[in-house]
Amino acid sequence: MADYAKFDIRLDQSGRYFFIDSNCNPALGPKEQDVALSVILDIYGVPFYEMLRNLIMFTMRENGKKKGG
Repeated sequence: MADYAKFDIRLDQSGRYFFIDSNCNPALGPKEQDVALSVILDIYGVPFYEMLRNLIMFTMRENGKKKGG
């Protein structure tokens, strides 16, 4: 899970956070495909394709740094 993962986190009544589950390759797709990540992005007003573009650009930038570029 070095690059992209999804974590399920819960908050109890006393304010403590618990990590419930992690997925190294969660579903990725627009909200029309009823993918949880895109539904959450939509709640916060973030377009899926903007997130996807940023993910690709960040990955390309980070890979360039690892290769000395």
